[in-house]
Amino acid sequence: MRGRTFLTLAGASLALLLSACDSEAPVAQDFAHATVAPGDAAERTAPAPGGWVLRQSAGFSIATPPGWMPRPEEQRVRQSVMDVGVPFTGQATPPPRLLVFLERDHVGEIDLREQVLRMQLQSGLPADATLDSSTEVEISGAASAREFDVYYTSAAVERTVTGTPMRATRIRQVELLVETEGLPKFGFRYAAPVSEFDEAAWERMKESIEVRPDEVRGVVNDEGEPVEG
Repeated sequence: MRGRTFLTLAGASLALLLSACDSEAPVAQDFAHATVAPGDAAERTAPAPGGWVLRQSAGFSIATPPGWMPRPEEQRVRQSVMDVGVPFTGQATPPPRLLVFLERDHVGEIDLREQVLRMQLQSGLPADATLDSSTEVEISGAASAREFDVYYTSAAVERTVTGTPMRATRIRQVELLVETEGLPKFGFRYAAPVSEFDEAAWERMKESIEVRPDEVRGVVNDEGEPVEG
């Protein structure tokens, strides 16, 4: 995992963000904005809840709740391969959001990845941040996966892109590290105000994840763009 990529825009920066060649495989898409379901959803091994949107990008797919949309370009976390959530229309608190990261660097197995991520979170989040212990989870297509919760208070913003203020908010953020045999690896992050964090929705999103690393190996560059091969 490239540390500076995976940690991008945590904590106070989350609020500041708001103020501010083809292949036959599904990977041949505009990764930053991909929202199209795989060609044959019936071949998926992970279920997608009825009425949800099945989205795919660089070597993975995930279902998101109705009404969720890709972030506009000016609000995106550019290092992510997917950035979706409740549209920001001037809410007083950061709306629920899902970020997905594609990791293409050799930095060790999941134990080391978790240690690095925890150190980065601790150094980049506000002083009141707390990190829970991790638990093992099952993700379709993955060799292993684990998740842990993070709690912190986002900074207040006097003026967002809509011209409205945003108050300091207690955030719950779940970090899901997904391991494959070799590269690439994946990171999923779901964050929402504690009062809006939907545990059932997160469980459904997590159960719908399917990773397909073979689609990515050798067919995207370091920016997640398709290349010939």
